[in-house]
Amino acid sequence: GSPKGKKAREYLAERQITSESIKHFGVGFAPDEWEGVTKHLKAKGYTDDEILQSGLGIRGKRGLFDRFRGRILFPIWDHRDRVVGFAGRILPGESDLAKYLNSPDSPIYHKGDVLYGLKQAREAIREQQEAVLVEGNLDVILSAQAGVANVVAASGTALTGLQLKRLSRLARRVVLAFDPDSAGLAALERVASLERPADLNLYVAPLPVGEDPADLALRDPEA
Repeated sequence: GSPKGKKAREYLAERQITSESIKHFGVGFAPDEWEGVTKHLKAKGYTDDEILQSGLGIRGKRGLFDRFRGRILFPIWDHRDRVVGFAGRILPGESDLAKYLNSPDSPIYHKGDVLYGLKQAREAIREQQEAVLVEGNLDVILSAQAGVANVVAASGTALTGLQLKRLSRLARRVVLAFDPDSAGLAALERVASLERPADLNLYVAPLPVGEDPADLALRDPEA
């Protein structure tokens, strides 16, 4: 119920993310405290080393403090449906911070092997034999809201051959729907040069200039 928590809810409402989607994707908020999570984990019996290894704590001069503070949190599940990491987005107006902060690689979280939204999209991908690959967490959530349920994102990293292999076990086609800007085009070129399973076909969905999948999903769900 903190003012920042209220601001986080307002931001999600502004982006037109429904309460159903918030629940479905487990979207949360990291309180703006230095030791909220680390104290909670210590009280549950976790050691400093375990908290550090999990990526939830950072060691400072005066001991451990929380990695995620005052950010909207998007949990990342692995292929076995366990939460293994988080992506944390700043609130609007906090331009002095990195926009997104991701969990670091850990014994249970390997960025290059995890796809954001796979837990929620798996059945749709299997049914349609097709996965749509977007760049960001909000692209996934808003696309799913617009009725494209078979959508996932690479998790805080460029797409890897390992992620394509994961998708090839579920589908025959992967449609790349990256942002239509220079970074998105560079990402497309990188994907084209990746080693990929022989029976996996790649397609590109050209988006209207200046609109990412999240924008398009809100403006014109049909499109």
